[in-house]
Amino acid sequence: MESGKQQESNRPWDAWELGMLASRGIEADRIHELLVTWAHDNQQQARFWAVEGLAHIGTEETIKDFLDVLRNDSSMDVRERAGCSLAKSGMLTREQRMKAMPGLLELTDDPSLNATTRLWVYQALREITNENLPNDPATWRNWYSSKGTERTQEFRRAESWAVLGNN
Repeated sequence: MESGKQQESNRPWDAWELGMLASRGIEADRIHELLVTWAHDNQQQARFWAVEGLAHIGTEETIKDFLDVLRNDSSMDVRERAGCSLAKSGMLTREQRMKAMPGLLELTDDPSLNATTRLWVYQALREITNENLPNDPATWRNWYSSKGTERTQEFRRAESWAVLGNN
């Protein structure tokens, strides 16, 4: 039996592998729950790799987790990882990423965000939508209300190689 310390030191590898297993449908709900717990661990590295693991799951349920980390985590590295997981990395499709738009738009007005995190939010908006709009909440809200549904439908119809947003 491994000691608690040794088990904690394996967490980065475990989080990565567990996310991969969940993406294949193996105990996805249980793994998601565990990774969310680790995403609130005291250790920054555990949180970072938990976010990486969540990115592999590729389900809409992870979107709220990434938004929570982006808004609340004390580590800029972990926040950045959550923003990247929403925007481009991981297994979410572009159509799924569009479901993060309301939460990201809410973050554009959040006075508790620092300037760097706010820039990451705008970068995520650009990468998700393929739009190059200014860092202005009203502009993004207007775009989303007038074009968001249409863009989501475009992503739904896109070629399979293009749906992850990694192109």
